[in-house]
Amino acid sequence: MMTFLDRLRPDLFVSLHQHYNAVDAGVGKTAPWSALLGQALGLRVVTVPCNIGKCTGTMTQWFNHRAAGSAITVELPLSVGSAAAQRYARGILQVGGRLVPAGG
Repeated sequence: MMTFLDRLRPDLFVSLHQHYNAVDAGVGKTAPWSALLGQALGLRVVTVPCNIGKCTGTMTQWFNHRAAGSAITVELPLSVGSAAAQRYARGILQVGGRLVPAGG
């Protein structure tokens, strides 16, 4: 995955997990995107705990440290039906679309 992301170099990378039902608040360059994603997805924006202590070595942390783009963790609810999955996908595309210049 690291090699793939190094080659792709996305401006915004959303990592989907379950089941904390929130968007990780992020810090620095990710905070504005986290807020926009939370609003678009209808999920609260909070600092997501690791439950086992300090989070280190996660993919989003690695990406945010290394890349110019922003990586955000979205924790979906425990159960995600088809309609909800489509709503989440549309929200992610809506926020990602803000990165594309007008006419581009």
